[in-house]
Amino acid sequence: NGSYSKKSHVLTEEQFELLMTHTREKMAECGNRILAGEIKAKPYVFGDKSGCDYCPFGSVCGKKGQGDSLCVMEDMKDEEVWEVLHERD
Repeated sequence: NGSYSKKSHVLTEEQFELLMTHTREKMAECGNRILAGEIKAKPYVFGDKSGCDYCPFGSVCGKKGQGDSLCVMEDMKDEEVWEVLHERD
């Protein structure tokens, strides 16, 4: 019927703006690091999934499964994510 429930994955306008601001900042940070010559391969790991699972260049970079060269992501509840983003704002 077009209405939302507690299980709907929708954002308020404030949450959307906060998320977009964070995304822009991360994009700028990554772009600046690339321009500065920092181009290390550091794929993410989230549980049993990794960026390497989807990357066609694994045989070139050889990073799959190398502990200190991976970016381990935390499993966070939605409320925790928004709390962290509000603290950074």
